[in-house]
Formats: sequence, C-alpha cells, structure tokens
Amino acid sequence: MKCRSSASTAKKYAAFSICPNDFREARNAAISDSAKREFSVLGLQAVKSLDEKTWLDESHALAKSHVYTEEILTTLRRLEATAVNDSQTNTIEPIILSDSYLKVGGHVAQERIMQAGYRLGAVLKELVPE
Repeated sequence: MKCRSSASTAKKYAAFSICPNDFREARNAAISDSAKREFSVLGLQAVKSLDEKTWLDESHALAKSHVYTEEILTTLRRLEATAVNDSQTNTIEPIILSDSYLKVGGHVAQERIMQAGYRLGAVLKELVPE
C-alpha cells in the first residue's frame, strides 16, 4: 500500500493514514492541540473524574448525539427495509458520510483523545509516586 499525504485529510477530518511521516504529523498536531485553551480546559475537566463509569456514560451520550445521527439512522433504516436475505447476494451498499458528519466526528474524536490523554496521565501519577 502506497503512503498518501495526510496533510489535507488531517486538516479536513483530523485523521491520519498509517505512514511514517503521518506519525510525525500526528505527534506534531497533538502537541499543537494540547496548547489550545479549548483542549487544555477539556483535559483539566476530564481529570476531575477518574471513574470509568463516567467515561462510559460520556461515550454513550456522544454516540447518541454525534454518531447515531438522523443522517445515519435514516440510511440504516432504508438499508434494513430493502435488505435481501439471500446469502448469495448478501451485499450491503456503503454508507456515504457527509463532510459535515466527518468534520464533527473528527472534532469529537480529538476531544476524546485529549481527555483520554489527560486521564491516562492522572492515573499514571496515582500509580507511580514521584
């Protein structure tokens, strides 16, 4: 598989392909993001609760509000209604995600990654005395 430049993809969707240069880009983007007030405030709020149940509840709420949107649910309902139960022709058409859906999803993913990083740091500080 040939590596592709992820600069435009990263900018548009906050996603990186798996290539050596992309890891460097991802690292640099993470360092840059950690300096943003929005993300540092989010991270500092995240470490106030190191309870896994809270994290699960947050993820569940985000899935309901940002993943299983009406755009997705409508498509899934349509696919279910027209599904062919014949195993020989059991093909599923791809779901085309809008740019808006991908952009919002990328931003939510960035937020969750930042929260996870802060939480991991807090848990490690608890486990490893200074």
